[in-house]
Amino acid sequence: MDKDKVLRYASLDGKLGLSLQKLGQIVGKESVVFASNGKYYTKAQAVIQILYSLQGIYRIISIILSIFPFFIMDFVYSLIAKYRYRLFGKRESCFLPGENVKELFLD
Repeated sequence: MDKDKVLRYASLDGKLGLSLQKLGQIVGKESVVFASNGKYYTKAQAVIQILYSLQGIYRIISIILSIFPFFIMDFVYSLIAKYRYRLFGKRESCFLPGENVKELFLD
C-alpha cells in the first residue's frame, strides 16, 4: 500500500523499539506504534496516522475513521487484534523482507 515508500519499520524487540521503551516514549509491547515528528501513536491512532500518510483512498479512510472517538476505535482495534488469526489466517513462517524492501527497515 505504501507505493511511495514513505514509511519505515522497526521491531519493538529491536534496538530502536527497546530504546524507545526505556525512554518512556512507548509503554509495554504495543502491537503497532507510529512515530512522526517526535510524537508516538499507538493502536487505533497509529493505524489512522499510517493510513493518513498514504495516498488516495487510504487518506480518505483515515479522515473518516478519525471522526469516531478513540476509545471506541481502540476497542475495535483490540477486538481485531484478539481475533486476527481467525479473521485473516495464520502463516506458517515469518515474513522475510526481500532486497527491494530491506532499506525500509530501521534495524
